Order: sequence, then C-alpha cells, then structure tokens
Amino acid sequence: FEINLVSTRFSISNLHIPARFNLNHGIELFLKLLLFILTDNIETDGNAHDSNSLFALFDREYSHKKIIEILNAVDVSKLDSGDKQNLGIAKKIAEDSPDKIKKIREIQSLYFADSNNTTHKYPEDKFGFGIDYDSKIEKITQEDIKVMLNNIKQLLDLFNDMGFLLTIFDQHSQKTNNKENQGMIG
Repeated sequence: FEINLVSTRFSISNLHIPARFNLNHGIELFLKLLLFILTDNIETDGNAHDSNSLFALFDREYSHKKIIEILNAVDVSKLDSGDKQNLGIAKKIAEDSPDKIKKIREIQSLYFADSNNTTHKYPEDKFGFGIDYDSKIEKITQEDIKVMLNNIKQLLDLFNDMGFLLTIFDQHSQKTNNKENQGMIG
C-alpha cells in the first residue's frame, strides 16, 4: 500500500484510532461469520464482542482433520467442472488452514485485548476511564499506518480463504450427513 498524504485539517495519525476499532470489530465479525457457517448459531452471550472468547469457541468447533476427511470423501464424478475446481481450491486452503488461523491470531494479538471492543470506540467507558488520545496520536507514525493497512489486507485474504473453505465444507458435509441419515432410515 502507498499512503498519499493530502493536505487536510488533521493528520493521518488521527485515522489510526478509528481504524483500530474497525480492525478489532472486523476480526470479531469475521469470526462470528465463520462460527455461523460451522454452527448455524450467532454468538450473542456476554463474550460476543471478545475476539479471544470467539477464537476459543472457534477452536472447539473447527476440526482441520474433519474438514479434510469430508472434502476427500466427496464423489468428484458427480460434480460439474466448477464444483470440482472449488473443491480443489477448498482442499488446498484446508491443508494450509492451521497456518492461516495462526496468522489471524498473530495479527489479532498485535492489538491489545478489548473484551467489549469499546476501547477505541468511545472516548471514555461507563466509569469515566479512557485513553489519552492526544498523547497516543502524537506517537503514531506513517509506518504504523502502513503496518495496519498491511494487516487489514492480510486479514481480508485470510478470512476470505477460510470463509470459502467453510462454505464448501458446509455444502459437502450436509450432503454427507443427508446420505448417512437416509442410510440409517432405509
């Protein structure tokens, strides 16, 4: 990414704090989407905004081995060329998924834990505590912004890959479950 500074009434560093909130919120939303694909459930409990809790739930629901097992069991002779191509892409992503999940966690860990995802959203919390934004903004450099933009791009690619994988997995696991259920009934 290149940052072209335009003459404005504020410095580029003023964008850092809202961008941090949006980055944290984006991670939260992507995790919720992946969890929804896996569980058909939207997380709404007290930890619904805590990315660390969402990661823990994802760990309980995501099985790398099960996904590869289901994808490898697909009868490709019954697929059209587009579905075969999607299955091949999903298998490649599945093989790399532990590294992708690790990278998402690494990026998320660069930004301190905020269990309610409100630290960068509001100047003060309900108790009147907040970040001294003026002292923080002065320390933000153009390099900090470049790093954040790079992290956002990486997260987008990683979450798109994982969303694609889980969507293909979901399609084929439903077919497998339907076949198993039909076999049990008949």
